[in-house]
Formats: sequence, C-alpha cells, structure tokens
Amino acid sequence: MTPTGWFQVAWSAEVGAGDVVRMTYFGRDLVAWRGESGEVSVMDAYCQHLGAHLGYGGTVVGDSIQCPFHGWEWNSDGRNVCIPYEDRPNLGRRIRTLPAVERNEAIYVWHDTQRRPPYFDVPDVFTGWDDGATAADYHPAFPDSTLFRESLELHPQYVLENGVDFAHFTYVHKVPIVPVFTRQDFDEPVSFVDFTITFDESTSADDVRSGVHAINAGLGVAVTKSWGMIDNRTASAVTPVDDRTCDVRFSVWIARRPGMAEEKSRAAAGRHAQGVIEQFVADLEIWSHQRYADPAGLVRAEYPGFTALRNWAKQFYPEDRPDGKVSRPRPTRGST
Repeated sequence: MTPTGWFQVAWSAEVGAGDVVRMTYFGRDLVAWRGESGEVSVMDAYCQHLGAHLGYGGTVVGDSIQCPFHGWEWNSDGRNVCIPYEDRPNLGRRIRTLPAVERNEAIYVWHDTQRRPPYFDVPDVFTGWDDGATAADYHPAFPDSTLFRESLELHPQYVLENGVDFAHFTYVHKVPIVPVFTRQDFDEPVSFVDFTITFDESTSADDVRSGVHAINAGLGVAVTKSWGMIDNRTASAVTPVDDRTCDVRFSVWIARRPGMAEEKSRAAAGRHAQGVIEQFVADLEIWSHQRYADPAGLVRAEYPGFTALRNWAKQFYPEDRPDGKVSRPRPTRGST
C-alpha cells in the first residue's frame, strides 16, 4: 500500500483560506492548510518543537501555520520561521511536507517512500486532450456530483485494472455490446486507454459511435472523457490510508448546454452525473470485496491488456523495502 505517485487527499473547497484540516494517509497523520496567498500545504501533523498535533488548535498566520502549544510558526516548506519568544527561528528543525498541486477541483499530494521529487504530472480533466475545453464549459463537480467512500479494503491497482477489463462491462454495467479497445499505451508513467462503448441496445456492433478516453497518472489518479454520448468527464482517485485500506473519491463534470438556462442545465447535469456515479458504485462494490489474483486466471483475449497494465504498474512500487521484499498488491481476503 505504498505506491509512488499522486493521490487525492481532499477537494479544494474543503480547505478554505485559513483552514487547518486533519487527515491520515499512507499511515501518517497529516494536516492540510491554506495560507493567506491561497497556496495549499500538506505536511506531517506534529510540531518539531515538542510534538503537538497541529490539527488540534493550530492556526494559519499569513502563509505559515502556528503551533497551538508554544506559537512556533512553520512555512509551506516545513521550515520554522518564527519562535515568538526567541530572536531567531530554529533552522535545524523541519516538518516533512508532501508536494501538493490543485487540479480538477482537488488537492493531490506526491507520495514516494524514497522521497524523490515528482517525475510526472496530474492530468487535467479539461485540458488533457487538447480539444479546447475549459472548466467554464462544464458544471462544477463538487459538491453535488462527487462520491467519497472512506477506509475501503481495496488497492489502487484494482481500479486501474478495471480499465482494461472488457468482459466486466457486460455483467457490471449491463452494456449490450462488449467494448473494443482502440488504444492501450503503457509506455510512460502516464498511460492512455481508449475504448468504444454504448449503452444503446438498438445499436449494432458495427455501428458503435461512442466511447471513452482515459488517462492514468500512476496508480492513484485517472481521468476520462466521453465522446458520442452525454458529454461528461470524470476523475477517480484511490488513496492509501494505511496498510489495508484506501479512501476513494470520484468526481463527474457534465457539459453545460448552450442556450439552456443555467438552473435548468444544472439540474439536468445533476441527474446525468448521478447516473455516471451509479456506474462507478457498481464497480466499487466489486473492488471493496475483491482479493488480488496473482497470477490471474486470464483467457487469451484478456491476456494482453492485463499483462501490459501489470507490467506497467511495477514501476510504481518501491524496490528497497526494509525487509528486502518487493511491494505488490496483496490479498486482503485470503489468497489465490
């Protein structure tokens, strides 16, 4: 449960100016806070003076967070910048911070047990396909068109493997025609998967004119764009909480309808977004009771997609665990 990559820890609107928000991810107590300049910081929760938890009474002062115990102030780099009863800060102490970016109405942090800097970016759900779309073309996802499930026994890789699993669409999503993958590009840390799909039972297999483009940024973040159907974009994020569980977040953006009144368009968007969320929940019910099959009992048609994705996923697991073993997804309910 320690893969390298970007992981969502909140929606941006949940950390307002001057807020200090407690959270636990990767087995660590963390705080997220937003300074006067608007920048969000995510760092270990404990003051490096005497260990007070900054999430219980800590306050934002300008672009620093102040400890509730003795007033020590720490900046967004985790450096001590003020001790109110001393002439100079303590330059020898620093709180560990996580690189953070805001995108897709969300706050993402970079996690790497080897403490390397980020080497790929979080995809933008609007500009990721270079089609001229902007956030203004869509109704906001948060808060009405989002899903949040806490502490589920699943692994981030389960969700990514779902994207190459053509057979499940018939049984989980009730599509009338098995999707056809038109792209599976796993050459870089950011991968691309495209497939055709239709929910129209009157459509023939030779006449499918709709589909999905997906961009996977490591194991923690995936964004999608639909085409040929209701114009929607999504972002899914699976973030390890501890050695057994993850938090899952899902966001849906529905395009504004030109010429339609804003209120009416927003209401229609809300209905369509809930339909997309229901499809995601159907998957989530499977993932949260799944055990990881390794090796999987794949049939011939499944082999290329699953093999490519699993080989691609290996790059995100640390190779130098203290016990000398290589980290991989592991079963939480028995073994295969």
